[in-house]
Amino acid sequence: MNMNSRWDNKKWTVIGDSNTELNWAGQKKYHGYIAEKFGFKVQNLGKSGSGWFNTWKEGFEAFYLRLDEIDKDTDLITFLGGGNDYAETEKPFILGSFGDTNPVATFYGALDYTISTTINMFPNATIATFTQFRRDVGQPTNAKLEAMVKAELEVTAKYGIPCLDLYHQANQYPWLTWYKERYMTDGIHLNDAGHEKLAHKMLPFIEAL
Repeated sequence: MNMNSRWDNKKWTVIGDSNTELNWAGQKKYHGYIAEKFGFKVQNLGKSGSGWFNTWKEGFEAFYLRLDEIDKDTDLITFLGGGNDYAETEKPFILGSFGDTNPVATFYGALDYTISTTINMFPNATIATFTQFRRDVGQPTNAKLEAMVKAELEVTAKYGIPCLDLYHQANQYPWLTWYKERYMTDGIHLNDAGHEKLAHKMLPFIEAL
């Protein structure tokens, strides 16, 4: 508990994939470290295999299909994902273009629909997103991931929603062996040390919301 934080004892709903869900990939995730620092009560809606656009299986649907699961009295809602859209867990990735609003048709549409619907469903909550962070693609950059991050930054800007660009600003190097061994369970999932490192990047962003 942090009595100096305006978030102390507030409810934070975290929506994401396996890097948000409490699972085999680490005992403590980014939200655990941040909750400890700020005094949040966390509602964890992380689901492995899910994304903005893609669904893995029943019960692990895309973010826009799970908005009804968010507690009505939540104070902060954040989204972190995109890796399963990149990986095409359910269907081929279709980027689309800025202005799309159909969540079934394109990634842009899923972003727009999810953000706009969340705003209307939870008028008293603060809403923010984190872009997909880097994953091991054998090199520093990847055109598909870059396009996804660009889309998220554009759509969140459209609605005035803060977005922390973890892809470009998180000091992550998953294509390097030493980095993966120290901070990841593989080239996709962070371990406890990786989540603690990520949380330090997120802390000032959340504090300023």
